[in-house]
Amino acid sequence: MPDNRTQVIINEINYWKEHKLLPDVYCDFLLALYTHGEEASHKSYSSKMFLVYTTLLIPLTPLSFVVIYITQFSPILQIGILTLFLIFAIWSYSIFKKHQYHFTYLALITMLILILLISLFLVQIFFTASSLTLLIIIINFIGWFILGRKNELKFLTIKSVLAVVFTGIYIVF
Repeated sequence: MPDNRTQVIINEINYWKEHKLLPDVYCDFLLALYTHGEEASHKSYSSKMFLVYTTLLIPLTPLSFVVIYITQFSPILQIGILTLFLIFAIWSYSIFKKHQYHFTYLALITMLILILLISLFLVQIFFTASSLTLLIIIINFIGWFILGRKNELKFLTIKSVLAVVFTGIYIVF
């Protein structure tokens, strides 16, 4: 069969599976038949991989707060742990974006929050001025705004503007 007709059949089988027109077992069998077993195993592996990444990504922000505010680790160890969290978030974001996974924004938000937490933690370790802390917060939010505008992410642009406004209100009052 030519590739075009095979792809139409595969799309139709996926439609049947998605809308429960046939039992999943039959659809999986037909998909394996028409794709020679390649697509089914690849989709199964990739969906499990994304599930693992997402499951590991979700607790990074709360764990970061635990590492910073609850544990009694040395600051160097805390920075090391937070850096590992950040590396994992950046890696997850790049993989999610490459494969156009629908939780790409979760990885992006986690990455940006971790950058904010790490920068605030470093400022608190090395400096005592509260005005510098507020400056770092505003710089992070401006970076969020620039990233949101550059990548045309409305939610990030709106969040960054709201964050700058609330930080400004906090400074004033």
